[in-house]
Amino acid sequence: MGFSAGLTRWRSLLKDGGHLIVSELCWFESPLPDELRTYWEANYPAISTEEERIRDAGRAGFDIIRTQRLPLQAWDDYYQQMNPTINQWKEEHDPDMATFLSEMEEEIRIFREYGSFYGYTFFILKKSDQA
Repeated sequence: MGFSAGLTRWRSLLKDGGHLIVSELCWFESPLPDELRTYWEANYPAISTEEERIRDAGRAGFDIIRTQRLPLQAWDDYYQQMNPTINQWKEEHDPDMATFLSEMEEEIRIFREYGSFYGYTFFILKKSDQA
């Protein structure tokens, strides 16, 4: 559905002055390394900047109450939990999992090298009285 379309649809479900909290993968820095841009264009082409997502929310009829980035440590904690599982599944030689495991390892590598350039942003929104 996408970020903008989702906001537009959710807005109609909120009472006047209602709040919505959503998260979205966003760019934090630029210029972007070519490898990183190529990776996310292939895996999530809708990625955009926080500023663009704030504009999208405004166009969809929301006031921005606050934005908050998911801390880098949260990503790191998640990936640390994944590594033992990836290694275990590799030892089991499950051929159906080989592609998935390779993709997970690539995602972890990309994060380790470029994690400061992107991440999840939480958007705390309020249904605007206007729109």
